[in-house]
Amino acid sequence: MRIKNWERFQHYKTRKPPWIKLYRELLDDRHFCDLSGDASKMLVMCWLLASEDDGELPSVENMAWRLRERPDKVRRLIDELNHWVVGDASTMLANGKHDAMLEKELEREKESERETRAREEFVSMFWPTYPHKVGKERAEKAFLTARKKTGLTEIMDGLTNYVSNKPPDRSWLNPATFLHQKRWLDEPANPTSEKKAWEKVFDE
Repeated sequence: MRIKNWERFQHYKTRKPPWIKLYRELLDDRHFCDLSGDASKMLVMCWLLASEDDGELPSVENMAWRLRERPDKVRRLIDELNHWVVGDASTMLANGKHDAMLEKELEREKESERETRAREEFVSMFWPTYPHKVGKERAEKAFLTARKKTGLTEIMDGLTNYVSNKPPDRSWLNPATFLHQKRWLDEPANPTSEKKAWEKVFDE
């Protein structure tokens, strides 16, 4: 964000302290006359602040502190000054806030990557292994939820135990139920040394 045409209209290189020009033509400037009282005052404040940095404006947060105003009010008034101010007030963020936003964006990207990986695990490993294939969509949602807090190996080892040791007189659990109830944590009644069922999928 900077003042438009600063070099032409406002720049004083040798003044100490810096000061600004107010031109008589403002009396006949329709853009200026159409401004609200708060906006015209903000324009003068912007000129004063810009004189400290060769036409550049500080962040909205810093401007708000200097002018003893709320950041949302400063941003709203600057939005009215597009005839004099170049840029977008919504981008005038303090470094700390910008860094925080960047961290949030990176975290969202990581979360998206984790979800994509979990979906691939469900399609390639969990679903082919589970013997009772019903309610695939619900099962996938339950698997994604489980994977946020539980490792893949733990889930698949528990599934192997379930598949290998389910009593023949009991019905298969729905896969979504198996996941929602964390049944991979169940202790098998008859442990077996057979090869893990989810490993067999990749041997076939």
